[in-house]
Amino acid sequence: MPISRLAHYRADDPYTRIPNSTVRDPRLDLKTRGLLLLMLSRPDGWRFTERNLAADAGVSRDQIRSALSRLESAGYIVRERITLEGRPVLETRVYDVSAEGRETRPDVVGNPDGRETRPVSKTDTRKTEKETPASSRRERDLLFETIVDVTGQDARRLTASERGRINRALKDLRAVDATPDQIRKAASRWTTTYPNARLTATAIAANWTTICPPLEIDRCAICGQRTDRHDDDVCAVRGA
Repeated sequence: MPISRLAHYRADDPYTRIPNSTVRDPRLDLKTRGLLLLMLSRPDGWRFTERNLAADAGVSRDQIRSALSRLESAGYIVRERITLEGRPVLETRVYDVSAEGRETRPDVVGNPDGRETRPVSKTDTRKTEKETPASSRRERDLLFETIVDVTGQDARRLTASERGRINRALKDLRAVDATPDQIRKAASRWTTTYPNARLTATAIAANWTTICPPLEIDRCAICGQRTDRHDDDVCAVRGA
């Protein structure tokens, strides 16, 4: 299920980081804070159930149910019924700040790695769209289309927050020169490795080094050098 963190906290960080305001929230007792910390330590796309949370925490399902109710009341988790693979399931969205904190915290753009970010300006976005003539609009974004396809989403129905998460993941993937074909293969590996976890753009980007298929490199049959760094004239002399 989706796990939303502050922009400068990476999903693949080996440490679990949460804001001090969350740790000190007087609405949460010690047990509830511990459960939230446990849930935030999981990678994006992790599927939460009362049974596996109780097993991980070493407590009863009644205690887990009580803590989840407190987290939901405080706005740290959102649970809703969705249809997944033709059957109804309960989706749990986990946040590292409460609902009140999310309302006052602007969305950010850029890599979630501590570098400077800036708020998204809807006014600037509308202005850019109006000033950009149809003839100069960008061509199809194959990487974006591939991400939407492998994660089973409908590009026409994406919310602003969902599109923002995809774009942030795409920025990371473009930084490593990911291709649509690599993304499809990585998605297949994710499904095989984590059959119970939901595949998202954030999960693909955060786990890229683990699920990315090895790059196939073409080499010259004469000298063995990579063809993208190849000197045809030198090889022609050697092969003569």
